[in-house]
Amino acid sequence: MYIHKYQEKELHKEQKLKILFIFPLTFMILGILFSYFDGETNLTLSSGLKNILSSPSILITDFLSVGGIGSTFVNVALISFYNLYLLKKYKLRINGLILAAFMTVMGFSFFGKNIFNIIPIYMGGYLYSYHKKIDFKDIIVSIMFATALAPVISEISFSNMLPSKIAILLGIGVGIFIGFIITPLASHMVKFYDGYNIYNLGFTAGILGTIISLKSIFL
Repeated sequence: MYIHKYQEKELHKEQKLKILFIFPLTFMILGILFSYFDGETNLTLSSGLKNILSSPSILITDFLSVGGIGSTFVNVALISFYNLYLLKKYKLRINGLILAAFMTVMGFSFFGKNIFNIIPIYMGGYLYSYHKKIDFKDIIVSIMFATALAPVISEISFSNMLPSKIAILLGIGVGIFIGFIITPLASHMVKFYDGYNIYNLGFTAGILGTIISLKSIFL
């Protein structure tokens, strides 16, 4: 009886990045194609992106409805490219946790997350790493998961509660604050449930989001 033995080959980090690169590249191409075959002009595509970037993103905001299919796919591609750039820049080892963070951010780019509201959180994470004199690459995964709170930035910036310029600056400031405190906050909140939650950042983001929401109501 002949049994063919398959030998598993370990993929190099660069090869894994190239495989992940296929996802945003596909969405970018599909986004442009959808815009073209739907008769949309470049202005319409850019208008759709503008609508997505300036949407309050409250609760579950469907970007397919806000900006159209083409613009939504381009938004997904931009966010995915940005995260891949960080993974490559800081030479992170591609493992299951990295894949989970990348796919989560990419998936929620269809509603809630855009290139405007995630950047301040990354900025806050970088400032925290600089303040604590640790490598930013050590907390990138935490910051990627922390973008669960990215819609807070859009809600503050574009909900017409304050004059436009002030609201945008305040939203960016809140995003930087979230990115700065989310990592140490998550490490302390493990004590609440003895580490039994496999998604610690989700619990932490939920508590922090609730506090921000309650404060905005009372203010």
